[in-house]
Amino acid sequence: MTDPAFFGDTIINWLHGLDSLLVLLPAKFLLLLEQPAFYFIILPIMYWCLDRSKALRLAVLGSLGAFLGRSMDLSLSGYFGLPAGVSFLSLYLIAAAAMWLLAMNFFVRRRWQWLGFAMPLILLLAEAVVHGGTLPGLLVSVLAGWGLAAVWLIPGRRFELLLSRLHPRVKISLAALLAFGMNAVLLTETGLPGLFFGAVLGASLLDLRLVFKPAGGTLLQRLLRIPLGFGGLALLYFIGDRLLVLGGDSLYPLVYFIFSTVLAFWCTFAAPWVFVRLLHSDQEKSGFCNTK
Repeated sequence: MTDPAFFGDTIINWLHGLDSLLVLLPAKFLLLLEQPAFYFIILPIMYWCLDRSKALRLAVLGSLGAFLGRSMDLSLSGYFGLPAGVSFLSLYLIAAAAMWLLAMNFFVRRRWQWLGFAMPLILLLAEAVVHGGTLPGLLVSVLAGWGLAAVWLIPGRRFELLLSRLHPRVKISLAALLAFGMNAVLLTETGLPGLFFGAVLGASLLDLRLVFKPAGGTLLQRLLRIPLGFGGLALLYFIGDRLLVLGGDSLYPLVYFIFSTVLAFWCTFAAPWVFVRLLHSDQEKSGFCNTK
């Protein structure tokens, strides 16, 4: 009897065996759309220049989705007896399926929202071509991402409304408890909890200290935020990368958590604060970025 973990193995092997550049190049390009680096470019730009609340939602969903996917993958890989280091699920595909479905719901007209379902399936085929994997694992990854997005879109909206009424300091406390709980569940996975906590911490402090509207300001001011923001992010990444090496294996999880928190905090609080100070000297008159 065929192991259910390897159902459809013939199809995946056939796709993975395609060696034509006409297939491989488009597939590799599509996989860029589910890489963390892609979201580290798109989400900050969205947060700084377009819509702060929607960018934060996608960032929180992506970090939580990847964490839940990692937890599910460890359980399912053990259940199916896969070798150590071999994943049953695709964490990138889980996060991509959830974020594409939400992004289409947030930003496009209703007649184009089917793309939120189509893109993850296209990415599934691209993963099969480039990386192989198992058909059940890839399908479950997409379904898990869609399920996470559905929870956010249906009951999650009421929960989000409840959270929006809380004081920012309460939000920070709840985010800290959840982040440390995530660390307790997966001791080695400290990056995702750090990104989650840093994003919520920065956005909550921004609500306390600054009224910053990304769509405010001239087009030139908004465009200048991008190199300024990514310049600071690159500098912090370089410093953090050196500290990870100096910290050694024993301190790596703690340093990585702090490193991830600082990167997210820069994107959600420090960078907007710098924008106001350097780019918007007339903020008191413009009314879109007044200090509190």
